[in-house]
Amino acid sequence: MFYLLIVLLTDIIVVNASFLCAYIIKFKLSFQSIFDIRYGNYVAHARVEPYLNSLYIITFIWIVSLVISGAYRNRRGLLSGIEEFLNILKGALVATFFIMSSLFVYRFIPGSRYIIIYAFIINVVAIPITRQVVFSIYHRFFNKVDNLKKILIIGTDGTSQTLYEKIILNEKHYYQVLGAIGDSPSKVLYSIEKKFHYIGSYNTLDDYLIKHQVDEVFIGSIELTRHELSSLIDKLIDKNIHVQLIPSFYDMVSTHIETSSDMGIPLFSIKPTILNNKQVMIKRTIDILISSILLIIFSPLMILVSLFLFLEGKGKIIYVQERVGLMGKCFNMYKFRSMPNNIEAETGPVINHSDINKRYTKIGRILRKTSIDELPQLVNVLKGDMSIVGPRPERPFFVQQFKAEVEDYDKRLRVTPGITGWAQVNGRAALSTRVDEKLVYDLYYINNWSIIFDIKIMIKTVLYVITWQGAY
Repeated sequence: MFYLLIVLLTDIIVVNASFLCAYIIKFKLSFQSIFDIRYGNYVAHARVEPYLNSLYIITFIWIVSLVISGAYRNRRGLLSGIEEFLNILKGALVATFFIMSSLFVYRFIPGSRYIIIYAFIINVVAIPITRQVVFSIYHRFFNKVDNLKKILIIGTDGTSQTLYEKIILNEKHYYQVLGAIGDSPSKVLYSIEKKFHYIGSYNTLDDYLIKHQVDEVFIGSIELTRHELSSLIDKLIDKNIHVQLIPSFYDMVSTHIETSSDMGIPLFSIKPTILNNKQVMIKRTIDILISSILLIIFSPLMILVSLFLFLEGKGKIIYVQERVGLMGKCFNMYKFRSMPNNIEAETGPVINHSDINKRYTKIGRILRKTSIDELPQLVNVLKGDMSIVGPRPERPFFVQQFKAEVEDYDKRLRVTPGITGWAQVNGRAALSTRVDEKLVYDLYYINNWSIIFDIKIMIKTVLYVITWQGAY
């Protein structure tokens, strides 16, 4: 509650400041003269008093709109910062529309609607930035580690590591993960490699509980027998430690799980989650709109890249490669050429990020690092072979290999492959050789698809690309 109060006060300051900045841009900097040149005719500066006198009305409308749009909910879940931004954007659109509409009925500010538009742009940028600053400062100085619940994870298998990942990547900041106890893990998920703390085997649990304060224990392991699990729970309860338990079948299902108690006992409902016809149509419409807009925006860049590749003279400008798409159907995927011709003549198909210096040309390394080489795939999206968001399509050689080695790999072929995806914003190139981990992300995306989830992934992708995260 204290955090939300700080956010509210910050928003009020930002909204007021944004309208004052909008006033300055409109009337003091003569920004409109760039588009409206009238020789010998000067627009007199409007008085600021009417705007100052109306700020309380404007601020009230903005805050109410943000509340209605869910911008004051606590951050929770995956990509919660992006979700908060989307709620702020929605609230900003509502506030701007309401203010402009109200002016037709009651002119509480002078007639310039440029100020309202400028304020909208400033707020959409400034409110998320100031909130992120407040969020960081609050959790740095107020919500300190001493105030967090200290938790221990029992188990080091895939399910336990997934639990570890979800807790430490959650922005709610309710927990401090002390570490994991169990069998020594043969490998650790890429996303938690630098944060995973292995304490020791199950035999070290008693000593650890004596020497360290533990508020809660999460049991995610299926390595324990029924008797061992029962004894462990009894021991923890006797020590007044809260126990959280993951169902033993969790790692066996990849579909969305719902709980119910209509029968008087807890039941877990597992339903098929393939996109229905309406969802497919919505997703396809969004793909066409976005790919068309991006092709227009990036067409000058694509022409320039094509010219550089032509002058480099080391092969065709567009590299065409067969990939496996929806329901196993193959298609030709387009990319700007980043490798010399016949690079795999001697080695055969290899994972992309191996031997980078030998595989890519000088221009190719830049294209890969900036992801510009992927731009021609917007044509694949228009053709319907790909989507903007979805599991990355693989080559037939690797699909056959992975289907034989990784259980449930063929399930990722249930949806149209994408230029970017949930796996790409959770590891990108590093997951190329971690097929089983990549599959977990792909199946999570398939089972939890929504328009909002796609938008979150798109925004996260942009942030990854401009910061070169995970690029190779």
